[in-house]
Amino acid sequence: MDVDVGQSLRSHDPSDRNVGTGVSPGSGTVPFALRVGITGHRHFPPERLDALHNQIGIALDRVRALFPPTPDTGVVLTAVSALAEGADRLVVDAVLATAGSRLEVVLPLREQAYLADFETQSSKERFLELCNKASLMVTAPEVRPEDEDDPEKRSRQYEWASRYVVERCDVLLALWDGKGPRGTGGTAETLRYALEHRVPVLCIPTEGGELLEDLGSGEIDPGFRRSGIGDRHRATAGDTTPIDQTRRSFSGLDSYNRVPHLIFTGNNNPLGPSRFEQEVAAETMYLPADPPGIDLAELADWVRPYYVWADRRALMFERWYTIGIWVSFGAAALAVLAAALGAIFEIKAFLGVELALLVCIGAVVVFGRRLHLHDQWINSRFLAERLRSAVFLNAAGLGDRRDSGLQGLGPQNEYADWLRRAYEFVWDSRPDSDSPRLADLCDLLAEGWIQPQIDYHKRKSNTHESRESLLLKLSLALFALTFVLAIIHIISPTKSVSVLAISLPAFGSSIAGVSAHLQYHRHAVVYAGMARHLEFVKQRIKNAYTPTTLRAAASDADLIMASEQRDWIGVMRFLDLEVG
Repeated sequence: MDVDVGQSLRSHDPSDRNVGTGVSPGSGTVPFALRVGITGHRHFPPERLDALHNQIGIALDRVRALFPPTPDTGVVLTAVSALAEGADRLVVDAVLATAGSRLEVVLPLREQAYLADFETQSSKERFLELCNKASLMVTAPEVRPEDEDDPEKRSRQYEWASRYVVERCDVLLALWDGKGPRGTGGTAETLRYALEHRVPVLCIPTEGGELLEDLGSGEIDPGFRRSGIGDRHRATAGDTTPIDQTRRSFSGLDSYNRVPHLIFTGNNNPLGPSRFEQEVAAETMYLPADPPGIDLAELADWVRPYYVWADRRALMFERWYTIGIWVSFGAAALAVLAAALGAIFEIKAFLGVELALLVCIGAVVVFGRRLHLHDQWINSRFLAERLRSAVFLNAAGLGDRRDSGLQGLGPQNEYADWLRRAYEFVWDSRPDSDSPRLADLCDLLAEGWIQPQIDYHKRKSNTHESRESLLLKLSLALFALTFVLAIIHIISPTKSVSVLAISLPAFGSSIAGVSAHLQYHRHAVVYAGMARHLEFVKQRIKNAYTPTTLRAAASDADLIMASEQRDWIGVMRFLDLEVG
């Protein structure tokens, strides 16, 4: 389905973003937003309403039971709904009664045209009231006024909206009368679509009866099949169902929220003094003194705990990953040296040293991979850089950049879903900000956002270039020394010269391997190129003469940085710790 649609973001009160989620406000950890899609009929007998309210509560409890929170990661419900009368609003009200819950609205038509579907003025007012609580509003694409009066095209718009709900949600909650399809985009058709695509479904029979449940595996519940909703292909071994993907995403976010086993904090406070404080101070988000007419304090306070958490994790895991690389390559070279000493001097103890070093290499690789040092580093760094930009995107009035930089991660990236969920949750909790004077905003974005990024990329380029140059010189020196030793060995062979002639190339190869594995040359070139691109963008921002041109320049700057970050994560993803 084409989901490249226009999105609008409503202002909302973010003050309760972590209330009732099991997460300490300000900790920097991110709750898991569990999306509950809603479908159902519009009219119910009044005498059934109390029973339906009770069954909705039971169904939501069951939803929570499917994805229980952990000590590190709370779960908040997010209703995904078209806000139609009847079932949609009954479930939305129940979800919003839960502390910390959120709402995403999917409109089949433009707002004003959709209002005509509602029978009373109070219903229309309730619709608008709920829309104002939404963190996200999505409208079906290509909604033209002439299409809204065409019954066939109108029904297709409703079908699009119902399918969007199914594809967006983690669990579909339906209030269904048990009867077969009666029209495009209706409740039964929506259920059929969800069941065929193995989306987890919880169904409340509106005429009475037990809750129907289908989690996407095995045969469809007979309660659905009797009504002619349909069937699906039998899953084969190894198939991944949507509920499996949701649980993996939850696991990924939970791992991100967990205080690492490696020493990370002091005084058991995730944001307290740590042994990495010096590195954090050097890398932390740069926010200039507020220029006249701009108050960044609220935006900075909003994102800072999330940014600091991501940044500290990235710094820590990068350090341990780099140590792991040096240890594994260094131990390999030492193992060659030990083997040479043992063979030439016939000392068996050196063979034991060689074995110990090989065990060390295996242990580093196994434990490094089990702790996911590499993935934790690059995921935390990517999220931190996206959060850094979020402050300035909001200051620039780019409130529609909710998925900024995350679209290109692609479904093939197994970490994309939890990264996207984390960023969206933080973005949705942003405070409202006033629009400053254009000149002040240009200065803020140019000097407070782009210039520090230029400085950062220049500094990183120089650092990587220096490291590559140093390691290259060491490798060449070892090669030259080996060449000299080889000549000496031909002229006057000795055991010591033989050991060095055998082992020095291994040390040279290890140094070259570290340089290649850490991508020093590539990073030096890429960072230098990024600095040049950002210099050009900075001038565009400083010379912006209207809010529109400024937003366009800021949007382009974010696209450039996001593209570079995605390329980085794409390259580094395949350079994990390994033997050899």
